Amino acid sequence: SITINRKVNELLLLLKESVNIAILTNGKTKEQNIKIDNLDIRSIFENNIFISQNIGYEKPNPKAFLNVAFKLNVNPEECLFIGDSFKNDILGALNVNMSAIWLTDSAKESQARDHFYICKDNIEVLLKKLLDNYYQGLTINN
Repeated sequence: SITINRKVNELLLLLKESVNIAILTNGKTKEQNIKIDNLDIRSIFENNIFISQNIGYEKPNPKAFLNVAFKLNVNPEECLFIGDSFKNDILGALNVNMSAIWLTDSAKESQARDHFYICKDNIEVLLKKLLDNYYQGLTINN
């Protein structure tokens, strides 16, 4: 059973007050909706839940990422994608000019690129930094 850290949940709620947040996930609609409901995060993301079976494209297909940006009414360059799959999430996001944060505990330096960040810390640390930087009007530097 998957769970979400209470602090991460609180930070997502704070982010939601200031920025559009969304989920883009691969899989079958029924299975992914069960996961979302088990995590009790549907109310955080509301109508910004994009499941590959519904939108017709799977990550890393650029059309999946572009579809989300279009639905959120933002340019891909304005998006920050956070994911744990280097191929599906990070490369997919970078291919449409989104910034990306790779959540991993096994990042290899040979995979490092100029336009994404590697997060080896707890995700709550990452989200706190994002929120702090947003409110300070700063950008996150590598």
